[in-house]
Amino acid sequence: MGGGRRSSQTGDVQSWVTRLTTTHGLAASTSRTVFNTVNTVFRAAVRDRMIPHNPCAEAELPSVPRKKIVPLAVEQVRTLSERTS
Repeated sequence: MGGGRRSSQTGDVQSWVTRLTTTHGLAASTSRTVFNTVNTVFRAAVRDRMIPHNPCAEAELPSVPRKKIVPLAVEQVRTLSERTS
């Protein structure tokens, strides 16, 4: 993330998460997956007392847009069924 030997801060993590979508062009869901992996590592480091706190703890993640599911109309299902039988 920041490189060097200084400790990672929440602001560093937040900047990194933002760059995942803006600079690297990752989808929000992919950014969340990458973040969750890093967060797991930091949580383990806190648990093992390697670091005093998890810098991911207060990071805000990009929202994942929900896709509206529109079911087929009855007539569309019938037509599809007829064409595939």
